[in-house]
Amino acid sequence: MKFKTIAAAALAVATMLGMGACGSSTSAKDDKTITFWHNATAGDGKQYWEDMAKAFEKKTGVKVQIQAIQNEDFEGKLTTAMQDPASGPDVYMTLGGAKTKDMIDAGQAMDLTDKISDTVKKQMSSALESMSYDGKVYGVPVTVQPGGIWYSKDLFKQAGIDAAPTTFSELKTDVQKLRSAGIDPIALGGKDAWPVGHWYYWLSMRECSPKAYAKGVNDKDFSDSCWTKAGDDLKDLLDANAFNEGFLTTTAQQGASSSAGLLANHKAAMELMGTWEPGVLKDLTPDKKPMADLGFFAFPTVDGGKGEEGALMGAVTGFAVNPEAPDAAVDFVNFMAEKSNQEKYATAFSTIPASAEAYDAVTDENLKSIIEAMKKSDGMQLWMDTALGGNIGNALNSGVVNLLSGQGTSADIVKAMKPGDVTLLENTRFYKAEDGKVKKDDDKKGIHLTEEEFQAKKAELKEKRAAMAKKLASYGDVYCNDAFGTAHRAHASTAGVAAYLPAVSGLLVAKELEVMGKALDDPKRPFVAVLGGAKVSDKIAVINNLLDKADTVIIGGGMAYTFAKAQGGEIGKSLLEEDKCAYALEMIEKAKQKGVKLLLPVDTVAATEFAADAEPHVVDAMHIPADMMGMDIGPKTVELFCAATKGAGTIVWNGPMGVFEFPTFATGTKAMAKALAESGAVTIIGGGDSAAAAEQLGFADKITHISTGGGASLEFLEGKELPGVACLLDK
Repeated sequence: MKFKTIAAAALAVATMLGMGACGSSTSAKDDKTITFWHNATAGDGKQYWEDMAKAFEKKTGVKVQIQAIQNEDFEGKLTTAMQDPASGPDVYMTLGGAKTKDMIDAGQAMDLTDKISDTVKKQMSSALESMSYDGKVYGVPVTVQPGGIWYSKDLFKQAGIDAAPTTFSELKTDVQKLRSAGIDPIALGGKDAWPVGHWYYWLSMRECSPKAYAKGVNDKDFSDSCWTKAGDDLKDLLDANAFNEGFLTTTAQQGASSSAGLLANHKAAMELMGTWEPGVLKDLTPDKKPMADLGFFAFPTVDGGKGEEGALMGAVTGFAVNPEAPDAAVDFVNFMAEKSNQEKYATAFSTIPASAEAYDAVTDENLKSIIEAMKKSDGMQLWMDTALGGNIGNALNSGVVNLLSGQGTSADIVKAMKPGDVTLLENTRFYKAEDGKVKKDDDKKGIHLTEEEFQAKKAELKEKRAAMAKKLASYGDVYCNDAFGTAHRAHASTAGVAAYLPAVSGLLVAKELEVMGKALDDPKRPFVAVLGGAKVSDKIAVINNLLDKADTVIIGGGMAYTFAKAQGGEIGKSLLEEDKCAYALEMIEKAKQKGVKLLLPVDTVAATEFAADAEPHVVDAMHIPADMMGMDIGPKTVELFCAATKGAGTIVWNGPMGVFEFPTFATGTKAMAKALAESGAVTIIGGGDSAAAAEQLGFADKITHISTGGGASLEFLEGKELPGVACLLDK
């Protein structure tokens, strides 16, 4: 089977939306350590990568430092980290399609054409096409992921459905049968947008002839009526009450209340997903075992549709190498491709390996049927949003969500994909002129400037920043900033553009300012602030500002150990900022003077090493043994902190209570998230790790507001003016 890759064209401009991402990563660029980013955050998949890393280290002596990032956060963090490849991961999961092409053009992916092994060339020849651009190879594939509809055989039987539908008409009939039986027919994670988009992608490929489909995706010509027919088809499903209640606020794959969780727990009968679905479902079933009655059927044909019979859509997951990575990183991606590792990958992820020679490892009958479909099909289209690229793809997904929320039409979806309406300006931080900053000394790059050279470079970059902003402004008539995550930075694409165009806030920025602004300026009381995270230095101004506004301030996480040390406590090997001890005492005294209740941990869950399998020990917060380090708040502290949230009118939370990434030490953070969810208060999470924790632990849908900006929300809580907001007319 051939894999069809489609490049995205630039989108003409009338209005611009400024977007960016926060975060950074440091990577050890030596030949004995490599860094590796992937999106398997739980279950057998996460364990697979950890085991592979150990096997690679045993074989080569090279240590692999792994960072597992939630899928919905992965793209933003990766594109931010790779703005300077020297600080990005050595090996990373590719984004696919036009997004990967953009990274290649920006010099963020290594040309592997002459570096991939013979094993990769021979066993992955078909899948390798999806990793190739302009005749060169930029990644090694690990899995082929065509999509289709996964369903519960038991629920189908309960509704009197004897066979899976093959046509769209049959699917709508089955929807009615399931509804009549009191069963939600289709689980849909509308909050994440892309699962909603997938329904439109498939319907478009079924409605449009191959020529019309290619013309749309390649040439951005959506004049054929098939594109609006696809939207009308989807609206028919909506009108048939096909989706789960609250589907627009349901996440896709995070916890039992997600769309995948609804299927895994027999709360809904179907879900449209790729071949990763069985693995995701397995981690969400009550017994953490494969869903026993899981079935699969190909996306149905549409009556009167002109699409190619049996045509597939999906993706090929692969891994690219940072251009500045050591040779060991190339060895690692070749190691992934070895037949035995591909077989293990297929088992761990319950998916189809990229290596045809590893197909025998696939035991799931549903996946076997997909393999047969792959052999019969003459190609596989990339997911539409991937093929179209971030700008158009995001606009497409938003348009489909608007259709299902009653805020748009099928015609509006087509308009969203057409050039000339809106430009989504995204991930411009890899341009040096973006922030106008220059380093006087950079040991990593061997840069050491004199004061005169430093000032000259600053002036030059300032001019380039202004020129970049002016150039961006020349494309549009109005500037709309909906990127709260970058509002704390005076970048060329944010505050810079606003110097040349009328600048207004988008709906997201407006909501951020409204919700968090009210929480700080006119909170419903009692007002409780919960602060965690690793370092006091990250929260100095936040603590100081909130002590002037809150009734109760709770301090947990790593920074609590600095407060304990400041008061004469013994904290063992716990995190400590010794230079902030005096500040901690000042804050304790300020709380007394202001009459603010300041709560600190009374007990701690400690361990002798920083590891997921470390043995936990509950100890007094002021008497942590010398050979131990604090990893989480203890049970007495959990009780104390949660009690403080009861009866609260407003709760603001920023920073986890412990190392929540390790299940053993996630208890405190989970309890805090649960307390917020059950408090009945106006609850606000200030982005970053605390937002990730709420999502990962399954409480996100019960929080009033989760900020989209970690750094921006922190500075907002500090009371600072945000440059990306100050420049707007309607802030």
